[in-house]
Amino acid sequence: MKKRWALSLAVAIALAFAALSACAPKGPKAVAAETTFNFGQLDEYEIATHVFIIKNQGDQPLEIKRVKTNCACTAAKAKSKIVEPGQQTVIEVQFDAGERAGEQKRPITVETNDAATPVIQLYMVGAVIERLGRVPHSIHLLDAVPNKPLSGAMTVTNKTPQAMTITALKADDPAIIKSVLQVNGKPAPLPYKLDPGQSVVLSVTAKMPADEDIHRTSVQVITAERPDKPMRVSVVLYKKGLARAHPGQLRPADSIHRVSPGGPMRVFDSISPGIKPRPTKKPATPAGDQ
Repeated sequence: MKKRWALSLAVAIALAFAALSACAPKGPKAVAAETTFNFGQLDEYEIATHVFIIKNQGDQPLEIKRVKTNCACTAAKAKSKIVEPGQQTVIEVQFDAGERAGEQKRPITVETNDAATPVIQLYMVGAVIERLGRVPHSIHLLDAVPNKPLSGAMTVTNKTPQAMTITALKADDPAIIKSVLQVNGKPAPLPYKLDPGQSVVLSVTAKMPADEDIHRTSVQVITAERPDKPMRVSVVLYKKGLARAHPGQLRPADSIHRVSPGGPMRVFDSISPGIKPRPTKKPATPAGDQ
């Protein structure tokens, strides 16, 4: 009796496993070994890299259809786009801190032919340390005329708990741009010590090269504490008649907003360096306004 009962139980278990196997989904199955990588803390312009592993736990080839990010600061690609059953591929990711500051969470979207999981969301997270704060974040000078100097400024603040000493200002192109530190409107000699929370004005004077609509340059603020990692200040000059409407888009200055009527100098926040601005036609004047 006991033997018959044991045999029946074994048969029942075998049938149950067979039924489960028959119901198991067929096809590729994408599984990420991890979905989030914390790179810790970076300084401006530092780069963090990581490799995410994607496994195929299905019984048919897995196709990595597309890997995309939502920011030019993050680059990602799949080493192999076809993954055989039981094999794996890697998603190579690189995050460039650039001029960003504060907490960062950069998504990487992986699209596959896995019907159950067509999209895998990966993340690079961490923080970018802003040792020297700046307001505005970059300097934009409008109504530039070739070889005519334009001036702009920003406030630089020591955001660390220790004193920092600015030892030098280095222009990418000294023939185009000059820079100086100022305190109370007067030049401040270098080296210049900034106590925690203390600010100083960085003043720049630049000339628009001939035959250019937009010219990008920069000034490096070098400190004694981190001489190998200077703060880079972007300076952008726009040909007369162009103004910033939004990142990647320029329009005639009169159609946007004049910050100080009659003055040649305009200061704006940063514009994405990887996007090429383009001029557009000036909006037509409504009939009632003619």
